[in-house]
Amino acid sequence: MDTTPTTLTTAADSAAPAVHLISFGFLHGPVPEADLVLDVRRWLHDPAAAKAILDLDGRDARVQQTVYGTPGAVELVEHAVHAAGVAHRGERVLAFGCAGGRHRSVALAELAAGRLALRGYRVSLEHRDVHRPRVLRAATTTTEPDRREPRDLYFEAPNYYLPQPGDAPAVFLAGGITGCPRWHDHAAAVLAAAPEPVVVLNPNRADFPIHDPAAGWEQVSWEQHHLHLAETTTLFWFPACDPAVTVQPIAMYELGQALGEGRRIVVGADPGYPRVADVRMLCQLAQPGLPVHSTLDDTLAAVLDALPHPAEAALAAA
Repeated sequence: MDTTPTTLTTAADSAAPAVHLISFGFLHGPVPEADLVLDVRRWLHDPAAAKAILDLDGRDARVQQTVYGTPGAVELVEHAVHAAGVAHRGERVLAFGCAGGRHRSVALAELAAGRLALRGYRVSLEHRDVHRPRVLRAATTTTEPDRREPRDLYFEAPNYYLPQPGDAPAVFLAGGITGCPRWHDHAAAVLAAAPEPVVVLNPNRADFPIHDPAAGWEQVSWEQHHLHLAETTTLFWFPACDPAVTVQPIAMYELGQALGEGRRIVVGADPGYPRVADVRMLCQLAQPGLPVHSTLDDTLAAVLDALPHPAEAALAAA
């Protein structure tokens, strides 16, 4: 078996955007510096438990088949591929981490590298810990964080939500953030109190690192990933604001994007929002008959009415 670290660089146009992918193990040193670090322990079971692949690594087709077949694996890779395409200066660095750095992280980095190369990126691939011996852990200890349970219904940027079969319906809270009141807190509380469980996806993080140059890219990547999750309902709320401070241009862009793509949305705009007429006009042109609600509570009520009932969700999944 190969016991040396692996580094691969794909052949591509020298002018093509560059992406460096790293696989690593949390048990073998510090987390590498990267624009985005994906802790796959939280989403995918450890395939090393299968004796047939115990002594193999993620470069082997048998390991890849096991990892790729795990629910959420392909979606995780698609997120990484999407993140690589978000406007960013210089080389993008994306890291996949699992416990030992031999199975899950390696297989997912390999899959991401192939997809990025097909899209014309210059891809370099580094398997930092694949050469290290398999880690034997005592039965009473574990490095695996608890995987998400159905009771985990609130996800705030930059924490990622990856859907699992049987999850409650999800609602993304889109709309004004900068220069606006924190309406997201009220919306999350109302949805949390709904009669049926609702997964809430909140982009308005409690403490945004405004002085971190990479934070903006991380934020946009998080928002685009969750806005495009299948079966997610997006709530757009445009609160009243001072036009000298903001007119919420990013929210307007995301609304136009959602309308153009035909995604499931519910829209509301406070009469005090400076561009409320534009919101109404845009909605009527793109989706005639789509209501634009005038209060946040009315918008939330419409969202709850629009969510699939348990019986409908069961039929859709059947």
